[in-house]
Amino acid sequence: MDERTLRLISHPIRRRIICALRDGETPIECPLNIADLDSGIVHKEVAQRRQIELFHIHLPKLDDADVIAWDRDHENVAKGSNFDKCRILLDEITTHDESEVDH
Repeated sequence: MDERTLRLISHPIRRRIICALRDGETPIECPLNIADLDSGIVHKEVAQRRQIELFHIHLPKLDDADVIAWDRDHENVAKGSNFDKCRILLDEITTHDESEVDH
């Protein structure tokens, strides 16, 4: 298992970005709605902080690793050349978690 890939999917926001790209049409328009990426109700201040983290931490990390292709000029995100590597690992982890719940 690739440690870098594990680090990339370790944060829930980055996992949700990968899932949004996996499950939806691409490219996805930015700014992504943080409420779509976050579970539960968040206060305005928390949402603003997470939006800043999204644009200054999570999108750049995924873009630098070529998991996503972040087009800042056209304000959208698409699958990058390393997207499937993260998606496959994320799917395996999700499948494993679900199978443990069933037992």
